Amino acid sequence: MEAILKLAAGALTRDPILAALVAAWLSMMLCGTAALVLGYWSRLKERAALAHPPRHRLFPTTTRRKRASSKL
Repeated sequence: MEAILKLAAGALTRDPILAALVAAWLSMMLCGTAALVLGYWSRLKERAALAHPPRHRLFPTTTRRKRASSKL
């Protein structure tokens, strides 16, 4: 594994185009991951505000909603 990392580091330092492509790919991956996390978090907040949201396997039932509905 150490040899592979040394080889990759050497290739990135010798080839500026490859280094730029790797940097662009990493930034796209980070931006995409951030967009997915923020979108999921926003949807969780929207569903928490609904009185009776439809069941969905990607959005678990929260205990906060149960406490809020018991106050009504």
